[in-house]
Amino acid sequence: MSRSKRGSRSKKKTLQSMQPLSEQLYSFLLDHQGTCKDIAEGYKKNQRDLFTDLRHENTIKENGYDMLHIIKPKSELSIKLFKACCKKFGNDTKDDTAWPAGDYANWGEFYNKCDLEIWKYTKVKGGIAEKGNRGLCQAMWICFVVPYILCLYSLNRRGKEFADTYNGVFVFVYRGGGAGCLVEYESNTYAISCGHTFEYERNHDAIKERWGYLVMFSNGTLGLIQIKDKNLFDNSYENDFGIATVIKQSGELHPRPLKEISAFTGRSRSRSRRGNSQEDASKKLIVCIGSPSEILTRKECGGTNGNTGTKIQVPGLSDEHNTNEICFWSPSFFFAVQPGEITSMDRDLQIYHTAVLWEGMSGGPLINNNGDLLGMHVQYSEKTDMCVGNSTNYYINKLNHAEGV
Repeated sequence: MSRSKRGSRSKKKTLQSMQPLSEQLYSFLLDHQGTCKDIAEGYKKNQRDLFTDLRHENTIKENGYDMLHIIKPKSELSIKLFKACCKKFGNDTKDDTAWPAGDYANWGEFYNKCDLEIWKYTKVKGGIAEKGNRGLCQAMWICFVVPYILCLYSLNRRGKEFADTYNGVFVFVYRGGGAGCLVEYESNTYAISCGHTFEYERNHDAIKERWGYLVMFSNGTLGLIQIKDKNLFDNSYENDFGIATVIKQSGELHPRPLKEISAFTGRSRSRSRRGNSQEDASKKLIVCIGSPSEILTRKECGGTNGNTGTKIQVPGLSDEHNTNEICFWSPSFFFAVQPGEITSMDRDLQIYHTAVLWEGMSGGPLINNNGDLLGMHVQYSEKTDMCVGNSTNYYINKLNHAEGV
């Protein structure tokens, strides 16, 4: 009998170790949700102090050049959580050397290293984590755990009114941001976004790899979404869309109805099936909800919003922190920068809009002041100097033509 018990325990441990990396990450965040909330609630003034606590840095001189030196988190609670992350993802140690400090030319170089670790353990290892790897632990902390805490912080500031107004909206819990919306169509629920939000910046194969994408919904529910149908995903420049399914959720979900839109000005004509005249949706202000990176100083937008030269400042930081420093990828999750309008819809069911955007807002839902979902932001078009999105009609068309849907 004792042998049988040992065999059962061994088999259970083996099955657990074969769990995809994304599911291990999902379980880890739920297990430590209380600690993450305590860390987020400990910083009520601004996000900057919270962010620098979670990934402390300083600048050192090396061969006459300034180098970014990444060291462990600062506060006792954050260090405790980081050590738990080390234990979960393969670098179990009881001393302060757990944090894999390193020197980098800039944050871009550091994040490229983290992306490489994610790519290695999804493409090469099939999404299965191996023990004893500091790089993977570091990537999990920086790319997912820190953004999760920032999401909690952001939702705490937005309040219940935001959750009620923007039900179904979600953001990717990832250092690169990205967003989407949970919709209901023909009695089925889907998570829609643009295709390149599912890449994780390493030519990630959203279909072949066993990866669930970590997202947080506007009501605070944590979820994993996965693209299961090759016909519901394309990350090409001409056809940039993704339609996923929720495979895990920590709470209630409130999808928005996926409805056909019509009556845009410009090149489009009324698309009402019944022929009824409808109020021109392009005359209603729209917002794009996403994860704009925190900008610590006023900066020229550079035409990426269809309005060259517009000066914007992403809120979230007190005036005393408006220095000349640019904070590389510290997203302000669940936020709309400035409203705009939808101007037209073309024959390919893509829409053109003027909502002000920032890096990290790919896949952001475009919602008008009546609360209607009109489409999803995809990219900025240099040809038209406007922002391009996929209309809700576009997603309906993809779902209608997909096999088995």
